[in-house]
Amino acid sequence: MTKKLPYEWRQPCGTWGAYKRHLRKKESCEECLAGETQRRRNKGIPELTPAKCGENATSYKVHLKNKEPICDNCRQLKNEYARKQYQKDKENNKKKKQEYYYKNLEHSRERTKRKSHRRRARKHSAKITPYSVKDVLSLYGVNCHICNKPIDLNAPKTVGKGLGWENGLHIDHLIPLSKGGSDTLENVRPAHGLCNISKGSKIPK
Repeated sequence: MTKKLPYEWRQPCGTWGAYKRHLRKKESCEECLAGETQRRRNKGIPELTPAKCGENATSYKVHLKNKEPICDNCRQLKNEYARKQYQKDKENNKKKKQEYYYKNLEHSRERTKRKSHRRRARKHSAKITPYSVKDVLSLYGVNCHICNKPIDLNAPKTVGKGLGWENGLHIDHLIPLSKGGSDTLENVRPAHGLCNISKGSKIPK
């Protein structure tokens, strides 16, 4: 903990230290303010001019400072700036999302599939609990629960795309969502792509 210096040791008004001290204490000192203005001129820094109503996108802050309603002109400038920033950020975010998607293809596809399951479950007012493919495989193994044969984890998971998709991994709901099943870890099992399609919406005995 720093000790507070005696008053006679502190830097006098007009110096940089005194100016910063006034800022911390939210005080006003004309001598320190004039010294700071002169230092900015010596360094070639343009002087700070107070904002005016309707001048730019930040002019609405003048009304907030004066605790008055924002005028239509300032509100329009603010909204135009916000729209431009939104479009700019929208394009940048779209590029970042595309780069992340293709760099993490497996994770992105799994996340898309989980979103599809949750959307279907909400449509049927089913119970939803979070789980991942890793959770399903670690709990139930890598064998298809329908034919009890090993699943090729490297095979394509999308139906009809790529060779060997029939032996690819699908997450099957034991009791289908359309028949009142839940989207929970207890109601899902690993299955072959072809076995899952063949099963359809049937409920196993």
